[in-house]
Amino acid sequence: MPGSPIVGFYNNETKDFEEHNRSIKISNGKLRFEDTTRPYGFIDLSAKVWFQDYLDGDVIHTYMVTEGYLWTGQYPEAKRILEKGNN
Repeated sequence: MPGSPIVGFYNNETKDFEEHNRSIKISNGKLRFEDTTRPYGFIDLSAKVWFQDYLDGDVIHTYMVTEGYLWTGQYPEAKRILEKGNN
């Protein structure tokens, strides 16, 4: 994970981040897949990485988590992650 970008798809209609989305474009009878995610930050090379358990209903899921930097000045919608929380 260290050195990786933090990417996401911000839905302007719902005002929330969603999954890493793709769109399908059709042009001249050909399908083209287009990535609709945007880089919102990065994970520093020296970032700590650990595993953490989260309770989802009655099921415990273990996730790999890390520290990262968000470009909230460049992308104001990224402030939502800090203010309201997002996965």
